[in-house]
Amino acid sequence: MVIPPDPHNRARLFAMLVVSLLVCVTPLLINLGDADTTRSMEKITLLTSRETWQTCASEGWRAAIKPTWNGRPRINKPPMTVWLNMLAWSDLNPRNADPDTLVWRARIVGVTLALLALASTFWAGMSLGDVRVASLAAMITGTMLIFVRQSRIGSYDTHLLAWTTLAVASGLWAMRPLRPTSHLGRRVLGWLLAGVALGIGVLSKSPIAAVLVGLPLLSAVIVTRHRRTANLIGLTFAMCLGCLIAAPWYLYISETVKDAPMQMAHDFRAARNEWQPVWYYIGLFGLVFPWTVWLIGSLFQPFVRAAGERRRQLLIAWLWFVVLFVFFSVPQAKQQRYIVPLLPAAGLMIAQVWAWHAQQASEGQQDLGVNVLRIPHWAMLIGGSIALPVLLARDALVVNWLNAQGQAMGWSTELDQMYLPHVHPAIAVGVGIVLLGLALVGLYWHAQWKPTLAALATVGWMVVAASVGMSAYANSQNATNPWRADAEKVARMVGGHAIYYLQPDPNAVPQLDLELNEEFLFYAGRVVKPLTVEDLDRLIRPLTSDDRDSTMPRRWPLYIIIRADDAYDRHLKERGFEKKLDFEDGTVPKRSLYRRRLPIIPESDS
Repeated sequence: MVIPPDPHNRARLFAMLVVSLLVCVTPLLINLGDADTTRSMEKITLLTSRETWQTCASEGWRAAIKPTWNGRPRINKPPMTVWLNMLAWSDLNPRNADPDTLVWRARIVGVTLALLALASTFWAGMSLGDVRVASLAAMITGTMLIFVRQSRIGSYDTHLLAWTTLAVASGLWAMRPLRPTSHLGRRVLGWLLAGVALGIGVLSKSPIAAVLVGLPLLSAVIVTRHRRTANLIGLTFAMCLGCLIAAPWYLYISETVKDAPMQMAHDFRAARNEWQPVWYYIGLFGLVFPWTVWLIGSLFQPFVRAAGERRRQLLIAWLWFVVLFVFFSVPQAKQQRYIVPLLPAAGLMIAQVWAWHAQQASEGQQDLGVNVLRIPHWAMLIGGSIALPVLLARDALVVNWLNAQGQAMGWSTELDQMYLPHVHPAIAVGVGIVLLGLALVGLYWHAQWKPTLAALATVGWMVVAASVGMSAYANSQNATNPWRADAEKVARMVGGHAIYYLQPDPNAVPQLDLELNEEFLFYAGRVVKPLTVEDLDRLIRPLTSDDRDSTMPRRWPLYIIIRADDAYDRHLKERGFEKKLDFEDGTVPKRSLYRRRLPIIPESDS
């Protein structure tokens, strides 16, 4: 039986959307700004945003067209994410803004876009079902473990998720796949919005956004019986519009930056030691916890529990997920965060299973095979209700047991250095009681064949678990950047004076030689460019005897960072530099900061 989009009251629809978003927002916001930036892509995003923002303050807004990373153009990522971060910081002073404020606001931008992704998932759910499917899809997606974790990181991937989901939802709304009619104005508006969202998505991370939008919508056009030609024309229009919006930036960069295409293609190539097997993304099924078994079950639903129009309805979200899953599985470059744009499709598939069960319950019927999903689902939640408090309490016996298991499996390096989140044992016990209560109530409702209440109990369980877990993590050692203190110490010592890092070999690739890491540069708030020995000699030339005279009114310091070893140390001591500080930034065992005072030659009056 087809479950068509039913007539709805707009006020009720809006209320359900707001409620769905509010349910999901607590794990996203709790202690959001307490953790330092430690994630790889967040560090790069924040550094690029802060540096470009500072450059705009001194050189004008045109500097924002070409974001920079430690003084060099960073063009392998387009600038939209940087622009939105700069907008969030617009009332702050670039010269002395608190890094914690910058991190928190960038993450707020990410959370806002995560909520946009959930709202778009709700919208897509209305096109593929009814209010029940829409609200369940939004809440299910918003309580997936990987969604919560990724949405709290101020990086490109959340931005890409939001805009591509909005584009797909707009296209589905324009197509109206489950209705025989769709007015021209609706189609024009829907495809126009899809094209704009696609263009912003391309400018947020990369042209991969066109694939994330084009393949799902093309699949929907093929599956849908109505208006295939018109829908194909609309999709073509949206794709062309998105390309037109993004093209000017790419053309400008190609004209102004040497080897721009090669740099832009860098992210699509994986180094040999980063290659992942084709089955790498099977791990996604664990990352959508607590909905793992339902995602697995939803893969079979179009073929074992549906036929005819009902199957077509289910295949739209199914193809959205499966086609992109296969697409991402083929390349050797794989990361967990790459798969985040598939989460709305997964949420829709899972919601359709729960909505079908709710429909059966309202008709006095029951899915005879539900126990295949129901039993492992609640066993997993009951087990999690016990395991999470134990991990939160960080009992020494638990840590020792984990380390022993890690050593037995060859993972001793990681687990020996493991820092688990920590809360007071009494709080951990209280959390366990609440989680266990929700799991048992949900199990009872499901046993009584009340699927909607059981789904809401699962949502509530994950909201509590994720909120406590994210809060505990934000206050654990994991959330403290180990290089921040040294970065801020160097920044205070150097002040506004010139600082470089010494690169004796002028042919060395900076990223592979001595360049400081992203979080160090972000927390220092400085550009630290490479300097060869020849460059250094030119800088200190005024200190030769020919230039020493009484006309030099004062002396200013020059700071140089080196890798702490005898060869680099000799380069500077021979030129009269003195060591001021030893520090670390995580890229080499130890670094040293040297200083020498340099005279400033007055300009001639002639």
